[in-house]
Amino acid sequence: MIDTANIWDKCLNDLRYNVKDNVFTMWLRPLSAHQEAQTLIILAPNDYFVTYIKKTIYKIFSSWLLSTVKEVSRKSLYVLITPTVIEKTVVNRS
Repeated sequence: MIDTANIWDKCLNDLRYNVKDNVFTMWLRPLSAHQEAQTLIILAPNDYFVTYIKKTIYKIFSSWLLSTVKEVSRKSLYVLITPTVIEKTVVNRS
């Protein structure tokens, strides 16, 4: 298993110096990542984030991320950006 936290931290640290401060703070810092099988899943707070990233900074973001994955892990992963899915649990209080 690849160290997703290490990859994500390195990617964010590198991107911090390659995008404008306000772009980093507003659009990249709120993202998080985890791995499922051979896919690195980037979680965004909502659909608006996903749309904004795909329209504006996706090329530099995905390029940097894939490069970091190869550098840190020596492996390739698919990258998926998706809104965070929060499952609601109903508690039966009977």
